[in-house]
Amino acid sequence: MRDHERRQTGRLGGASLALACLGGCATTTSTPGPVPTGPDAPQSAATELGATPASGAPAQSAAAKETSNASEPTSASAGPAIRGSLSSRYRARTGGDARDQDLYETLVLDVGDERLDAYTAHVMGRVSWDIDGQADRDGQFVYPSLADGYDDAFHGLLYEAYVDVERPPLVADARLGRQIDYLTPVFAYFDGARISSRAATRYKLSGGLYGGVPVRLYESSTSGDQLAGAWGEARPWQDARVRLDWMHVEDEDRFAAHQDDLYGVSYWQRFGERLRFDATYTRIEDVDRDLRARASWNDPSRDLTLQASVYRLIDTQTDFANEFDPFTSSLQNYFPYYQYRLQGSKGLGETWRVDGGMDLRRLDDEGDEGAFNHDYDRGWIALALLDAWPPGTVVTVTGDVWSSDGRDVESWGLDLSRKLESGYQLAAGTSYALYRYDLFLDSERDDVRFWYLKLKKELSKAWSFECAYDYEDDSDDDFHVLTLGATWRF
Repeated sequence: MRDHERRQTGRLGGASLALACLGGCATTTSTPGPVPTGPDAPQSAATELGATPASGAPAQSAAAKETSNASEPTSASAGPAIRGSLSSRYRARTGGDARDQDLYETLVLDVGDERLDAYTAHVMGRVSWDIDGQADRDGQFVYPSLADGYDDAFHGLLYEAYVDVERPPLVADARLGRQIDYLTPVFAYFDGARISSRAATRYKLSGGLYGGVPVRLYESSTSGDQLAGAWGEARPWQDARVRLDWMHVEDEDRFAAHQDDLYGVSYWQRFGERLRFDATYTRIEDVDRDLRARASWNDPSRDLTLQASVYRLIDTQTDFANEFDPFTSSLQNYFPYYQYRLQGSKGLGETWRVDGGMDLRRLDDEGDEGAFNHDYDRGWIALALLDAWPPGTVVTVTGDVWSSDGRDVESWGLDLSRKLESGYQLAAGTSYALYRYDLFLDSERDDVRFWYLKLKKELSKAWSFECAYDYEDDSDDDFHVLTLGATWRF
């Protein structure tokens, strides 16, 4: 593939990842739940809008590392501790008169113990193989992926590879290598270095610097690309935290050379033990970008949680550096809108729980409505029986009401799950979405009914096995997906 084509593919990769993170771009079938908040809670688009990063995406590496760190520390005399996991996944898809088979191997590796060693390291990577070739039917890509931009059916990705300096002099922490910073207004993904200072003075002032070459996994050339940033933080009064961010990105692609600066202001506040509030505002160059705010109420004595949030895309997003605007190159301009969310959860005794909420999304101009950017209303309620028959079975029934583009749709969902003493975990159910974003196909489908069946078995502390079958019926076609997987933790 020619270099400029690879670079354009890299921008599409960024678009796919960002679309998965922006809850306004598509509504997933899962019922959103309360999101942790507070002065110390990480803030990102994915956290604010309750989205789940795509399977295998770099955003999952933090969770994978956390899991691998569960091992007991090894004494310094025994050498550096090595922990991690190796996951194998086979996926077969049929539908649309086509079929596709893929194999994925994902390695997570942690070396060293932060309590004992001067340096620790973390690596996460994946290798994929398109078993039956990249064309799914008569030379066509019915199940396309960004890996199809390469000539070889084998494809490898290095998500993270960094070294941490433990207890560095003068600063609080130091990291070198391929890394992700989720606390920046737009998460920084780069090959380079970052440091942060220790908190000082009674206001607990701290700050940090980072910089390097931005990582775009499907882009073959990084010539002329740079990323740098700085942040400062303070706790000016009790239970409050304020953070200022600056990020600079230089992005040379086929069409233009971008040099853009993003500025962000974030504020977190806790009021007593129950009420928490946070807000973030960003500005890119001389244009207001977005604003998000959220308030959460948690009352454990009543087993009650409430949350309200609003997201505002202030100005039309045009062509900026890929980290700030992955949409324009593939979807054209992304137009301003509001998205409001209200949700809550209440326990009813020891065996019942009710969850409910409402999403409202409004474009500034109805004429701007298009793919991935809709007006819609959605209300939902879920009733869970936490100990049904057979004992240990959890049954959840969900009802949804959708309204969009002159259509009013009422739907239902059902989820059954049970964990057996033998180590098996069973789950089955169905859900509905008026709009569903397909990360693999890089497309959005309408009027989707989704059925699933999952089985997981913990064979030992080191080994687990899982099997899943998904059936999806939408307005155009139906699709079947079979997934088999095994994980070895060491």
